[in-house]
Amino acid sequence: MATQLADDERPACSMCLEDYTADGEDRVPCPYACGHSNCSACVRDLFADPRPPQCPLCRAPSREQPQRNFDLINLIGERERQARNQLENPQHGTMIPADTLTVHAAIANGSAGTVVSKGVLCKGGSLTQVAVKWQTASAQDAAAFQLEQDLLWQASRDCSQTCRMLGVCRKDGVTYLVMRLYKCSLAQYISAAAGGKLSIEEACRIGYQITKALQELHAVDILHLGMEPANVLLDNHNDAFLADFGNAQKVADASGLHECSTSLSGNPHYMAPEAVGEAPVVSCHTDAWSLASMLLHMVTGLPPFHGLHSDELLNMLRSSDAPLPDTPSSLPASLRHLLRRCFQSDPHARPTLGDIQQVLQPALDEDMARQAAAFCAQLQADRLSQIEAAHTISSLAKQGAPERRLLVAAGCVPQLANVLNGGSHSVQCPVLEALLALCMSQA
Repeated sequence: MATQLADDERPACSMCLEDYTADGEDRVPCPYACGHSNCSACVRDLFADPRPPQCPLCRAPSREQPQRNFDLINLIGERERQARNQLENPQHGTMIPADTLTVHAAIANGSAGTVVSKGVLCKGGSLTQVAVKWQTASAQDAAAFQLEQDLLWQASRDCSQTCRMLGVCRKDGVTYLVMRLYKCSLAQYISAAAGGKLSIEEACRIGYQITKALQELHAVDILHLGMEPANVLLDNHNDAFLADFGNAQKVADASGLHECSTSLSGNPHYMAPEAVGEAPVVSCHTDAWSLASMLLHMVTGLPPFHGLHSDELLNMLRSSDAPLPDTPSSLPASLRHLLRRCFQSDPHARPTLGDIQQVLQPALDEDMARQAAAFCAQLQADRLSQIEAAHTISSLAKQGAPERRLLVAAGCVPQLANVLNGGSHSVQCPVLEALLALCMSQA
């Protein structure tokens, strides 16, 4: 029986992948006798099927149609009320009681005198590992840290591909930004890869997700202006999320020019020339340069202008005749051409984020087609639970192409049909059945 929800937990139906709601007719949670739940709409479809109903997760028989899970409904209703309250005060986020947070050793340095530590959040007797960001005693710019807090909270609320902020804690005179703890940074992921670099397909996949994250930020008129591999975090599925908003700026129009009141403190290996200086004038094209710098690092294992000290590089970038980063001839022609366009000195000559996505998409499609084929092979062999299958479908769709396109391209329609109607290996899953119908109508 559900008694509490973790701060970053979003209960969802394992069949349709939709989040549960506390009211309405279709998305409220309904438990089976085995203890698992699905939304009311999927439960109705399951019991309308002529086959004997069973739990899609554990396949336990279910003789009576489940009623509503009122314990979980009450928890979801309370979460929805909290979310509405937070929307009324977006600058500050959820206040976390000081006695529920324990801060451990530092794991990284942030921008402008900030430190990131691991921590533990205790809520309702449950312990959750979190990341905690705070200012050191030597950092004097409280207003800049407040701006970072405000922008991170807005991005966490409005954008799906940014670091999840859980709240703010004031403890012993220090303000802590409490965030979800991710598996690793992109910098760590690259270092751990074979040869210290990523495959073209993997770099394009992550680059595509970072591009999507930037599009979401720019849509709410936030420029990141601090992108580097250390500031991109990966979850357990190696999906990418933008972090560290210490350089971020809220602007009137992300597509226009914006003059910063102070200099930016980013890593010069990933900074566009216009971002260097006392009062830099930046735009969405400034983030495009940094994205290209990270793409180059992912596929070569080295950042642009590797070997130059930061001071040397800053002086070079300030020069009117600064050289552009090298793009190895061994890269695919389309990717090399994209990087050269992104590294134009004139920001307006650089491609848009939509243009960048179009170049990354073909390599992404090839990688996803391989994933789809492997997915169907596992499904055929009955090695995936329905919730794992649903997550895989959702993950493939999120990477930029419809599931129907993936499965048709991989020649998987017959395999999927066998899984759904294949004797001892047949399964009941409305998500997969709808997917098969869509595949066959478009094949």
